[in-house]
Amino acid sequence: MSSRGRMDSPLKKGVGLGGGGYNSSLDIKSFTDALTEEVGSYQHTNVDLLVFAEAVWGLQPSVGKQILDMNLMLDSAASLSFAKARTEAELHSPYKALAKALLNDVLRQLGEPVIEEKGSQRIWDKGGLKAIEADGRVRKPDMLHTWTFVPHDRVPEWSNAKHILEMKLKKTKGEPLLKVALQGDTRINQTFDESKVRPRILDPAMLSGPSSAGAVPTSTMTGAKRPREDSTSEEQHSGTSSPDDRDACHASKRARIGLTEDGDSQSVDSDLQQHDEQSDPSSQPKARRDNRKISKNHIQVAGYAMECLAATSRHFVSALLVEQWKVIPCVFDRHLVACASSFRFNTNPGKMALVLYAMHKCDLLQAGYDPHLRNYPSDTDPKLITKDESIPLSNPLGGFFEFKKAALSPVQGDKSIPPITCFKVKGTIRKPDDLISRATTVYKVARRLSDGSFSEEPSALKFSWPLEKRVPENEIVDHLKKVLPARSLAHLPNIFFAITLTPEELNIPWTKMDLKLTKDNHQDRVFRGLASPFYKKLWQAGSIENFKKVWLDCLQFHYLAFRKGKVLHRDISEHNLMVHEHPDGTVAGILNDWDMAKFVDTAQDGVTAGHHRTGTPPFMALDLIHGRDRVHHLRHDLESFFYILIWAVFHYKLHPTNGTKAALPHEKVANWLGTPDQIYAAKNGLMMSMEYREVFQSMMRERSEWVDVVKTWIEPLHKCIRDARLGALDDGTTADYAKLAQGTGRQGKKDDVQGADKAKLGKVEEVAGYDDATYGGRLTYFKFMKAIGMTKTLETWDDAIDFKEDKANLRAEIEEQVRKTLAMAAMYMD
Repeated sequence: MSSRGRMDSPLKKGVGLGGGGYNSSLDIKSFTDALTEEVGSYQHTNVDLLVFAEAVWGLQPSVGKQILDMNLMLDSAASLSFAKARTEAELHSPYKALAKALLNDVLRQLGEPVIEEKGSQRIWDKGGLKAIEADGRVRKPDMLHTWTFVPHDRVPEWSNAKHILEMKLKKTKGEPLLKVALQGDTRINQTFDESKVRPRILDPAMLSGPSSAGAVPTSTMTGAKRPREDSTSEEQHSGTSSPDDRDACHASKRARIGLTEDGDSQSVDSDLQQHDEQSDPSSQPKARRDNRKISKNHIQVAGYAMECLAATSRHFVSALLVEQWKVIPCVFDRHLVACASSFRFNTNPGKMALVLYAMHKCDLLQAGYDPHLRNYPSDTDPKLITKDESIPLSNPLGGFFEFKKAALSPVQGDKSIPPITCFKVKGTIRKPDDLISRATTVYKVARRLSDGSFSEEPSALKFSWPLEKRVPENEIVDHLKKVLPARSLAHLPNIFFAITLTPEELNIPWTKMDLKLTKDNHQDRVFRGLASPFYKKLWQAGSIENFKKVWLDCLQFHYLAFRKGKVLHRDISEHNLMVHEHPDGTVAGILNDWDMAKFVDTAQDGVTAGHHRTGTPPFMALDLIHGRDRVHHLRHDLESFFYILIWAVFHYKLHPTNGTKAALPHEKVANWLGTPDQIYAAKNGLMMSMEYREVFQSMMRERSEWVDVVKTWIEPLHKCIRDARLGALDDGTTADYAKLAQGTGRQGKKDDVQGADKAKLGKVEEVAGYDDATYGGRLTYFKFMKAIGMTKTLETWDDAIDFKEDKANLRAEIEEQVRKTLAMAAMYMD
């Protein structure tokens, strides 16, 4: 599936599960496939190392150049062990020794305290054998740089990971050997034993590589947002060397410190020629998007990055991918993946030292943590501060989100609105389970009052990274409040705080890298925060009758917003149908999360513009998953309401005080959490084959309390949608025949259609006068409601909706069906 055809929230483990997640074998492949597509589409490589270090870790270029000019050496014993490693696990100890010694060399030369045995440079290392479990996902990272010391018998929280370190053993021909000829020294430098290595004349500047003091950064560090450019693949690749090309270049440079992977020495002429080529600023590669299939190594690191961002409120995280001697610094955020130009640290110890120093010195903000999440409110008396604010919270729970912006309205009963809005985190409702996406996160919070205390009434605080071009959710809600009947507004969320921040305002690294951004390798996203009262989840409705009322309230209001407000929601899921419980125990449905909504009369549809389909995968309409439809219609949302019913029957255990949802997906719908192909196959089998009978029987057999819902709502709606789809298929075939007949000058036949190029055949939605938004009038809100016997409840708003046309069309269809039946009966009698 191309990047233009992906879902807005690519399916991974536990998607749409409120942070809990289902743990099944199909989820692993789903996650890997989706993440591969994400990272591959939005990967930018070959960023100048000095530019990268400043943009990500805040390293001043002058300090970086100073480090590159240092005379740095690698420990020979550790280098020998590293070079002889036969397994990835054998790389770890010598790497740590090499890194520590190299970093300490830099610290000494800069006059800074060195790293002691139990100093601040902490690396958690279990050889890739110890698992970290979070939200139902199990991962085994090689090593993590951590903020705090992790006891030997424990594993760190992902929030404690300062940086990710992934080691890979790069196999070479023959044994990886180390050719070192030293005379009484235990360190590797540019002094060689003439009996083992040919005499050579080396320019000391060669050791610093292309990013030495004389190198000119390829980026302007203004921090201004870069203009997006459209380019062809040829333009993107012109003048750019691939990592493999650079490996070949580096192979000749290994002789500078006497290191080769195959034991052969090389001529000084090739060294000098290669150095001259890479020292020329005009030959420096520009940052580009890597269109090649991303490696498994990168996907593993991307998975760890996703966990780090999901564990707390964090905007980006850096990683170091070490493939034997080759090093690739990377940074992951919600927009893209940026990688510095790779280098070999056996031939470029200065570059490795620069990276280690920058990673060591960076603070919380430079490590990507949200500056708005704090241990204490900003006005807390210093005498009361007992927690170290230089390290991140292990969990947002108990922390405070603080924004220098006033709320839109005060807490009921409060005298005024504080100029700074502060929330105390009481719990996590939903965590993101994707990387480059909206990454919606929801917290249960308490709002701070004007007297400094916190409200006893809980609120919901939602963060996400929607596309910048999308109308903000609070503006959608404000619009609906202005145009809809007053009595209907009880079904809208009451948003009392909203904020939008740009990537530049949050200092996201890519904004300072001068990347060549195009519509294919970058998405313009912004960070948005919203707060509203805390509503219950759909499975907490209390009873089946309450569940039905909430579902029906949301369905009716959805159509009212579409018909009167000219707004289509486009993300109907179990998470967005909320329960508002009144003091008297009655409930009302709240249709929440309007951040994917669009105005019906908007010319530009977000599906195409955003490179993603809109919706939550388990509840998405078949035609959106399949790719038949490029525009999101009302019928797609109606289909999502139908899937919620099936999902609820299989998974919800409703209780007056403690409603729950099953921890694992039912086998009949487990593939709704799979890959797009698996979801489509499962839903297509349900809707277009006889498989639905077994699904319905299973629901009634295993969940007897839901039998009435299955018989009176699910089965009729299934028939309504199924018949509409079958009718649309017939319309499409007719359109194909007609188009083919126009091209051939004869009546089209089935064999002609099957044998022709389908791309050239007419599409039913292109037939003049055909309403594809309703499958030719077959799937409308009126017919959806009629299927469940709810036509009498249609006109309940103060400003009633006129369904005369729908009813007239229905009568005409019934009359047509009767006519066809009588005609067939007459033919049979004849």
